[in-house]
Amino acid sequence: MEKAEKIRLLFGKKIRDLRIAKGLTQDNLAFEIGLSSSRHIRKIENGEVFVNLRTIVRLSEALETPLQDLFDFVL
Repeated sequence: MEKAEKIRLLFGKKIRDLRIAKGLTQDNLAFEIGLSSSRHIRKIENGEVFVNLRTIVRLSEALETPLQDLFDFVL
């Protein structure tokens, strides 16, 4: 597994864990960050897509989590 793929998977798991801890559905989170569909949240959580900086910032705000904590995982 390449490093970028591993980061996407770990980042996605972190987003999923934080979302569940906050009691949000994928639909709720998508709405909070301005996405038209929860399908994109599913793809983020499954590590299927690269996430742009704007989306990362919006995720951080919606999950009430500092940016650096979104990347607090071991490769």
